[in-house]
Amino acid sequence: MEMMVIAVSAVLAGAVCGDHISPISDTTVMSSAGAQSNHINHVSTQMQYAAVVAGVCMVGYIVAGLIKVWWITLGLSAALLLLVLFSMKLFLGRSQKAAENGRINVPYIDQSRRYPTGCESVSATMLLRFLGVELTVDEFIQDYLPCRAFETVNGEIYGPSPYEYFCGSPYDEDAFGCYAPVIRSALEKVLGEPRIKAQLGERAFKVLDETGQTIEYLTKTYIDKGMPVILWACINMRVPVIGPQWMLLDTKETFTWISNEHCMVMTGYNANGYYFNDPYENKGSVYYEKNPHKR
Repeated sequence: MEMMVIAVSAVLAGAVCGDHISPISDTTVMSSAGAQSNHINHVSTQMQYAAVVAGVCMVGYIVAGLIKVWWITLGLSAALLLLVLFSMKLFLGRSQKAAENGRINVPYIDQSRRYPTGCESVSATMLLRFLGVELTVDEFIQDYLPCRAFETVNGEIYGPSPYEYFCGSPYDEDAFGCYAPVIRSALEKVLGEPRIKAQLGERAFKVLDETGQTIEYLTKTYIDKGMPVILWACINMRVPVIGPQWMLLDTKETFTWISNEHCMVMTGYNANGYYFNDPYENKGSVYYEKNPHKR
């Protein structure tokens, strides 16, 4: 009887775990759709929580198979889970404290509610707010960001170059984005406005495109001097995912987009990682550890 209780518990626990982390589970699909979250990102966050509980359960069921007393196993598993959670809180708390002590204080703006593909514009506005410029994200997009729509010609999709325009609209969740030259040009226009110059007073800033430089160079050249950096990476610092292709409107060349392209503001670093204001899904200030396999 004792082993039957343990066996049934193991089967049910495994079923619930699989239901939470499977990308094709109906409840997982409904949860991400209801929260209006990216489905794969939702699955990846569920895996982190499920892996902790699954690991504790694995140890617990091994003990249960040896002693065959379910209530003792339950108590030991609960104690182990609390110990793991306390250790995680202690470790993450230290990481968060280090991030707060070592980062530049840059005003945070969330992109998720109004600018689903506007990470570049939101990051640029965060940087401007840090400099003391009173400008909204909407003003940046509507007055300074060059956007260009896609066209269909004879069944072929033609679109702009992300090095020259924002591809689509930052307000459109089906749009794409842009690269550093576009944001640099937009920031130069902002800083050249007489009313913005009046806000800055005697302070003058030059916008530089440091594409191709190492992150170590950026930290030493800018972060160490108290200047945040707009950085292009991939969502959650994951490996780049090859996205859709289109023909460029002006050159007719084929362009391939990186589907998880993302833009953040780097605000600091330490020996183990980097701190960012990440506008994606209202993440706030985040800390990414150094990893040679992630970009």
